[in-house]
Amino acid sequence: MNKHDMMRKIRTQFGFTLLELLVVIAVIGVLASLAVPRMQNQLNKAKFIDVINATGPYKTAVEMCFLKTNALTACDSGNANGYVPPALGANGNVQSVSVSPNGAITATGASLFDASGKDANGASISTPQTYVLTPTQNSNGLTWGVSGTCVASNLCDTK
Repeated sequence: MNKHDMMRKIRTQFGFTLLELLVVIAVIGVLASLAVPRMQNQLNKAKFIDVINATGPYKTAVEMCFLKTNALTACDSGNANGYVPPALGANGNVQSVSVSPNGAITATGASLFDASGKDANGASISTPQTYVLTPTQNSNGLTWGVSGTCVASNLCDTK
Protein backbone atom coordinates (compact mmCIF):
# COMPACT_ATOMS: atom_id res chain seq x y z
CA MET A 1 0.00 0.00 0.00
CA ASN A 2 1.52 3.27 -1.06
CA LYS A 3 1.34 6.58 0.74
CA HIS A 4 -1.40 8.01 -1.52
CA ASP A 5 -3.80 5.08 -0.88
CA MET A 6 -3.17 5.32 2.85
CA MET A 7 -4.00 9.06 2.86
CA ARG A 8 -7.25 8.44 0.93
CA LYS A 9 -8.28 5.73 3.42
CA ILE A 10 -7.55 8.01 6.37
CA ARG A 11 -9.37 10.92 4.74
CA THR A 12 -12.55 8.89 4.12
CA GLN A 13 -12.76 7.90 7.79
CA PHE A 14 -13.31 11.47 9.05
CA GLY A 15 -16.77 13.05 9.58
CA PHE A 16 -20.33 11.92 9.05
CA THR A 17 -22.22 11.47 5.84
CA LEU A 18 -25.11 13.76 4.92
CA LEU A 19 -27.56 10.88 5.40
CA GLU A 20 -26.33 10.23 8.95
CA LEU A 21 -26.72 13.91 9.84
CA LEU A 22 -30.26 14.00 8.40
CA VAL A 23 -31.25 10.94 10.42
CA VAL A 24 -29.96 12.55 13.61
CA ILE A 25 -31.89 15.76 12.86
CA ALA A 26 -35.07 13.74 12.17
CA VAL A 27 -34.74 11.84 15.46
CA ILE A 28 -34.22 15.08 17.40
CA GLY A 29 -37.29 16.57 15.69
CA VAL A 30 -39.49 13.62 16.66
CA LEU A 31 -38.30 13.71 20.27
CA ALA A 32 -38.91 17.45 20.48
CA SER A 33 -42.42 17.13 19.05
CA LEU A 34 -43.26 14.62 21.78
CA ALA A 35 -41.58 16.46 24.65
CA VAL A 36 -42.80 20.03 24.16
CA PRO A 37 -46.57 19.41 24.70
CA ARG A 38 -45.87 17.28 27.76
CA MET A 39 -43.59 19.95 29.18
CA GLN A 40 -46.25 22.63 28.59
CA ASN A 41 -48.83 20.56 30.46
CA GLN A 42 -46.43 20.15 33.38
CA LEU A 43 -45.82 23.91 33.42
CA ASN A 44 -49.59 24.53 33.52
CA LYS A 45 -49.94 22.05 36.40
CA ALA A 46 -47.12 23.77 38.26
CA LYS A 47 -48.84 27.14 37.87
CA PHE A 48 -52.16 25.66 39.03
CA ILE A 49 -50.51 24.44 42.26
CA ASP A 50 -50.76 28.06 43.45
CA VAL A 51 -54.54 27.88 43.06
CA ILE A 52 -54.74 24.57 44.93
CA ASN A 53 -52.48 25.85 47.73
CA ALA A 54 -54.58 29.00 48.11
CA THR A 55 -57.48 26.85 49.35
CA GLY A 56 -55.47 25.47 52.30
CA PRO A 57 -56.25 28.18 54.87
CA TYR A 58 -59.92 28.17 53.84
CA LYS A 59 -60.14 24.40 54.18
CA THR A 60 -58.70 24.59 57.69
CA ALA A 61 -61.06 27.45 58.56
CA VAL A 62 -64.13 25.53 57.36
CA GLU A 63 -63.06 22.49 59.37
CA MET A 64 -62.59 24.64 62.50
CA CYS A 65 -65.96 26.31 61.93
CA PHE A 66 -67.61 22.91 61.55
CA LEU A 67 -66.02 21.69 64.80
CA LYS A 68 -67.24 24.78 66.68
CA THR A 69 -70.74 25.09 65.18
CA ASN A 70 -71.42 21.47 64.12
CA ALA A 71 -73.02 22.81 60.93
CA LEU A 72 -71.63 23.68 57.51
CA THR A 73 -74.30 26.30 56.83
CA ALA A 74 -72.54 28.84 59.06
CA CYS A 75 -69.14 28.36 57.43
CA ASP A 76 -68.85 30.75 54.50
CA SER A 77 -66.76 33.78 53.57
CA GLY A 78 -69.49 36.29 54.38
CA ASN A 79 -70.52 35.15 57.86
CA ALA A 80 -69.86 37.00 61.07
CA ASN A 81 -68.60 34.09 63.17
CA GLY A 82 -64.99 34.91 62.37
CA TYR A 83 -63.85 31.38 61.51
CA VAL A 84 -63.61 31.69 57.73
CA PRO A 85 -61.48 34.53 56.31
CA PRO A 86 -63.01 36.86 53.73
CA ALA A 87 -62.82 35.96 50.04
CA LEU A 88 -59.39 36.36 48.47
CA GLY A 89 -58.91 38.59 45.44
CA ALA A 90 -56.41 38.29 42.60
CA ASN A 91 -52.92 37.26 43.67
CA GLY A 92 -50.39 35.83 41.19
CA ASN A 93 -51.86 32.76 39.49
CA VAL A 94 -54.96 32.93 41.72
CA GLN A 95 -57.86 35.03 40.49
CA SER A 96 -60.11 34.48 43.53
CA VAL A 97 -60.98 32.15 46.42
CA SER A 98 -64.37 32.12 48.12
CA VAL A 99 -66.41 29.90 50.43
CA SER A 100 -70.12 29.30 49.80
CA PRO A 101 -72.74 28.91 52.57
CA ASN A 102 -72.45 25.09 52.48
CA GLY A 103 -68.67 25.28 53.10
CA ALA A 104 -67.68 24.58 49.49
CA ILE A 105 -64.44 26.35 48.55
CA THR A 106 -64.08 27.64 45.00
CA ALA A 107 -60.69 28.81 43.78
CA THR A 108 -60.37 30.35 40.35
CA GLY A 109 -57.06 30.48 38.54
CA ALA A 110 -55.75 33.12 36.21
CA SER A 111 -55.22 32.37 32.52
CA LEU A 112 -52.88 29.39 32.65
CA PHE A 113 -52.91 27.87 29.19
CA ASP A 114 -50.12 28.04 26.66
CA ALA A 115 -50.24 30.05 23.44
CA SER A 116 -52.17 27.31 21.64
CA GLY A 117 -54.87 27.20 24.34
CA LYS A 118 -54.72 23.40 24.45
CA ASP A 119 -54.08 20.91 27.23
CA ALA A 120 -51.96 17.74 26.91
CA ASN A 121 -54.92 15.87 25.38
CA GLY A 122 -55.41 18.54 22.71
CA ALA A 123 -58.65 19.81 24.25
CA SER A 124 -59.24 23.53 24.59
CA ILE A 125 -58.61 24.83 28.07
CA SER A 126 -61.33 27.25 29.05
CA THR A 127 -60.33 30.19 31.14
CA PRO A 128 -60.50 30.67 33.99
CA GLN A 129 -59.93 27.25 35.51
CA THR A 130 -61.76 26.45 38.75
CA TYR A 131 -60.88 24.16 41.65
CA VAL A 132 -63.81 23.30 43.93
CA LEU A 133 -63.53 21.52 47.29
CA THR A 134 -66.89 20.32 48.64
CA PRO A 135 -67.14 19.12 52.26
CA THR A 136 -69.32 16.17 53.20
CA GLN A 137 -70.18 15.45 56.81
CA ASN A 138 -69.65 11.88 58.02
CA SER A 139 -69.07 10.11 61.32
CA ASN A 140 -65.37 11.07 61.35
CA GLY A 141 -65.92 14.76 60.59
CA LEU A 142 -65.55 16.08 57.05
CA THR A 143 -64.36 14.54 53.81
CA TRP A 144 -63.50 16.70 50.83
CA GLY A 145 -64.50 16.08 47.22
CA VAL A 146 -62.65 17.72 44.34
CA SER A 147 -64.39 19.03 41.24
CA GLY A 148 -64.19 21.98 38.85
CA THR A 149 -62.94 22.61 35.35
CA CYS A 150 -59.38 21.71 36.39
CA VAL A 151 -60.36 18.02 36.54
CA ALA A 152 -61.31 17.87 32.84
CA SER A 153 -58.20 19.87 31.89
CA ASN A 154 -56.01 17.45 33.90
CA LEU A 155 -54.59 20.28 36.01
CA CYS A 156 -55.67 18.89 39.40
CA ASP A 157 -55.98 15.42 40.88
CA THR A 158 -59.22 14.14 42.34
CA LYS A 159 -57.44 11.99 44.93
